[in-house]
Amino acid sequence: MEKIELNIGDLANIKNILDVAIDRGSFKGKELQVVGATYDKLEDFITQNTPEQNSEVEETEETE
Repeated sequence: MEKIELNIGDLANIKNILDVAIDRGSFKGKELQVVGATYDKLEDFITQNTPEQNSEVEETEETE
């Protein structure tokens, strides 16, 4: 069996799917607290694990 891996792009897609589902009212009121907490955790994880493009450009310019 092949090992399944997720990357930041996959997690960003999941976040976008949640955005669409929330906008369409797919969740019941009593579910929103769990959905919101999970969404916030996912968003924080993506932010913390996505390299900043500006920092990479600055580092490249400094080394040249």
